[in-house]
Amino acid sequence: MNIEQLTIFINLAENLSFTQTAMKLNLSQSAVSQNISKIENHLGVNLFVRNRRTVLLTEAGKSFYHNVKPVINIYYKARQQAQQVANNGKVNLCIGYSGTPWEIEELPKIVNKYRLEHPKVKIFLGIYSHEDLKQRLSDGDLDIILTMPDIIRNMVNINFTNLTNGRYVVSFPKAKRIANKKELEITDLNGQSIIFLDTQWLPSISINLQRKINSMNKNLDIIYANNITAENAMVQSGIALGLWCNFVTASNDHTICTLPLRTGLKPQYGIASRKEDISKTEQDFIAWLRRQKIEWN
Repeated sequence: MNIEQLTIFINLAENLSFTQTAMKLNLSQSAVSQNISKIENHLGVNLFVRNRRTVLLTEAGKSFYHNVKPVINIYYKARQQAQQVANNGKVNLCIGYSGTPWEIEELPKIVNKYRLEHPKVKIFLGIYSHEDLKQRLSDGDLDIILTMPDIIRNMVNINFTNLTNGRYVVSFPKAKRIANKKELEITDLNGQSIIFLDTQWLPSISINLQRKINSMNKNLDIIYANNITAENAMVQSGIALGLWCNFVTASNDHTICTLPLRTGLKPQYGIASRKEDISKTEQDFIAWLRRQKIEWN
């Protein structure tokens, strides 16, 4: 069993078509079939159920796919970086994030500064939901992700480097003061319209807080947003109050005000990376970012 055979297996597992796999990899269908049979013979298990019309993964095939794909991704990434170093000394760094207002505003500045100081590092950025971020980090598609420790708690072989300790805040348009207080209680939200986020964009700590707010306020008008960008725009538009961590707010957004919400929670924000195959480039970037004087709200 070799890398080429495993690449064929991954492609077939993802599109479930011998024809499409053959076309994508520039092989004959018989070559695809023969290589899959060799893998199955080597493992001693059936990875696919085949008939004239359909191709389906067996349970063993699903297990093998989920375990082997990250390994193959890491191999191709390592090969690419070795070739880049040999040719011109350049390496890639793939960073994932969820697209908070703070990230949209500040991350381009941070990346630009880093690139000026490290011209041989080529950076790629990607915005994904929290579930996609975790999967892509595990698979090796992303090198590091900006996230909260609560989001990655159940992941194995992952390091978290904290950048800031935060707090939950209620956000509202600058022209709409909601209370003459320096800090809000959860019950102060009763009678208000508030935006809750779709759970796929939230860590469990925030999901539980939304539930607590709902249960403690009987007269609450809840509006749902499917991502943080939409929630931010809705707050700016005066549609409803927003609820997020202070490190979500854009540093230079003068249209929104925030008030701390007393929750007893201490959210954190930082960088997640894989333990086993972290590169020197990733380590250097994390260390560099920790040294920066980052502006938080």
